[in-house]
Amino acid sequence: QNSSNLFHDTILYVILIFILSIINGFCTHRYQFLSYQSGIVIRTAVTSAIYEKSLSLSPKGKEGLTSGNVTNLVATDTQKLFEVMHDGHMIWSCPIAIVVVIILLFVIVGPSCLVGSFILVSLVPLSKKFSSLVIQIRRKRVAVADERVEIATAMLQGIKMTKLNNYE
Repeated sequence: QNSSNLFHDTILYVILIFILSIINGFCTHRYQFLSYQSGIVIRTAVTSAIYEKSLSLSPKGKEGLTSGNVTNLVATDTQKLFEVMHDGHMIWSCPIAIVVVIILLFVIVGPSCLVGSFILVSLVPLSKKFSSLVIQIRRKRVAVADERVEIATAMLQGIKMTKLNNYE
């Protein structure tokens, strides 16, 4: 009798886990669809605003603004906005998930889970250090990308001038 109840309880838990996994899949898919959709809308709007602003600038306003800067704004910065729409919610959801998991582990495993939790929390400053290092490297890369686009644009302008004036 006792093993029969255990079997029925186990089957019930398996079915519940299966149904919850399916619901989780549907919810995750819907979330990804909506976040990608809103990211695309924001990226398109910002790209349009950048081009519109760059076309309406006066010659004095264009001083110091290269085509590499504009291209870089459109290519990288709008992509970052798109990524924020997809991953930005993790700013609030990850700390909540960590706290919930630590509480559940404490209930199931006991006080020994606090050692792993302490290690997890103590690695946060290290993660912050690596993030700031990656940001510094990206800033240097952006400057190089601007220069590269400028060189490519100058080369294409030179080729265009050569072709138009039959200097071949």
